[in-house]
Amino acid sequence: MSADQRVELAREYLAGVRRASVDQLPPSVLMRECAELRRQLGVVLAVIDGHACADRPMDISDLDPETGEAYGAELGWDGG
Repeated sequence: MSADQRVELAREYLAGVRRASVDQLPPSVLMRECAELRRQLGVVLAVIDGHACADRPMDISDLDPETGEAYGAELGWDGG
């Protein structure tokens, strides 16, 4: 599985769990979701670490802080 596929799986999982209201879920479900989110975060951070250059920080100025997507990505625009 490629790094991009792992990031996409994490996005899909997050989109799915956002549909449910947290105050309506039983503690057992919340604990499973918490564990899965921690696992997914670890995977995504490992992907980011693998792409970051040691001599310079990763440029994230063109990313939407809410979604992590490039600005204009939903419109098919790549900014270039």
